[in-house]
Amino acid sequence: MTLNPATTTTAVQYAENFAKEYFTWKPGDEATQDRKKRLTPFLAKGLDAQAGLQTSGLKTTSTFLKAEIKHIKEMGPNRAYVTLEVFYKLGLPKEVEQPPASPPSGTDTANGDTAQAGQTPPPENTAQPPTKTIQYEPKEVSKFFVVPVGYDQNYGIYDLPKFTYIDRQTTMEADDQAKGLRAADEPYEVKENIRNFLDTFFSSFAADPKDKLGYLLSDPEHQNGLNGALHFVSVTSSEIYQSARVRQNRPVLLRRKGKRTDRSKPEQRRPQRPGK
Repeated sequence: MTLNPATTTTAVQYAENFAKEYFTWKPGDEATQDRKKRLTPFLAKGLDAQAGLQTSGLKTTSTFLKAEIKHIKEMGPNRAYVTLEVFYKLGLPKEVEQPPASPPSGTDTANGDTAQAGQTPPPENTAQPPTKTIQYEPKEVSKFFVVPVGYDQNYGIYDLPKFTYIDRQTTMEADDQAKGLRAADEPYEVKENIRNFLDTFFSSFAADPKDKLGYLLSDPEHQNGLNGALHFVSVTSSEIYQSARVRQNRPVLLRRKGKRTDRSKPEQRRPQRPGK
């Protein structure tokens, strides 16, 4: 089976590079032409030079922050829809009044100042009117962005990108690990022996090398433990089940929960009692 090049990690990176240029804009003819120039290498011949963004009368700014891959859908040989979640900072324009400039020294007659001999007296009101400027209020935004990526000797955007919606809540359900099993009906002493063995097993599995695990591991394909990569602390809870498929009604441990700490951290030992 031939791999579709439009679904590879290279294609995803290409889509992210395109998204970076797409979500970078400013108002004004010069900035618009610059965006057009940056998008041109990506777009297939005949597509809108601004990749569908209406730049006429554009007032906002945009700064690309990052992109995360969400989905890839094959759309035929050498083509795919690459869906990204794009994070960008939108600049919303706001008109702000600037206070008027103070009049030059010596021209305020309201305070009783007089002109020097031979000079024309200054006007009584020299205050300048307030000026208005545009400031941009930043707002971080995220959008699900579908990039049509194609490959024909090199990568390209074969159609205009579009926006979509993806529900963030997963629809997956956890596997029922107890399915087909029933609680073990072994005597209490047997269950306790199993639970007591768990501490010995996981302590050895976490710390001991392969040659010391032979007496614990009967599976010839899995003879290696963690070899000190993690430090086992304790088993905090366990549930014991048995399966009809296991001969002689042997109990089967299905669920376990344990604490693990990084082996690189110093191990904390409990203080020993006097006389120990």
